[in-house]
Amino acid sequence: MDAAPAAFGRERVNVLDAAIVLVGVIALLNLLLTLGLVRRLREHTDRLNRLSAGRVAGRPDPQLRIGDRPPEFEAATVDGRRLTGRDAPLLVGFFARRCQPCKEWVPRFARAAGALPGGRERALAVVVGTEEETADLVAQLRPAAMVVTEELDGPMGRSFGVAGYPTLYRLAEDGTVAATDPYEVVTSPVAG
Repeated sequence: MDAAPAAFGRERVNVLDAAIVLVGVIALLNLLLTLGLVRRLREHTDRLNRLSAGRVAGRPDPQLRIGDRPPEFEAATVDGRRLTGRDAPLLVGFFARRCQPCKEWVPRFARAAGALPGGRERALAVVVGTEEETADLVAQLRPAAMVVTEELDGPMGRSFGVAGYPTLYRLAEDGTVAATDPYEVVTSPVAG
């Protein structure tokens, strides 16, 4: 009779040992999967950072390419000034009120425009929407750039081939497109 309880006790210990080993193996697998996931997330974050440094995610590429010359345009600024393509801005930015990335790029554009030789006369910001809707964006851009407001798919947007917002261009002194990548547009030095 004493052998039966001892055998039962050893069986119990073996089952308990097996359960502990199983939990340990599961914990080890979980740890390995977590470390792999963390590594993948870091790689993914690095890729996204490189991508967002070069272009705005979700925004289609502009239709004008480096070396293209924007077609002639005419527009009136919010200050009442008449503009044409001959006014030769060096920076041109298109922003929309409901555009989430625009909230990040408007201040960057304004800083870059403010640093241009020749002042605000060398930067043009086009804001899509009515004057009431776009008052906050206009207020941010007005000290650094000439500002035009227009409706979606307006004449300025069509002239510059805007397919999404924000769209930023840096133009060379000869009026051709020098950069379309938003990061490059706001960080490249401009010859005066």
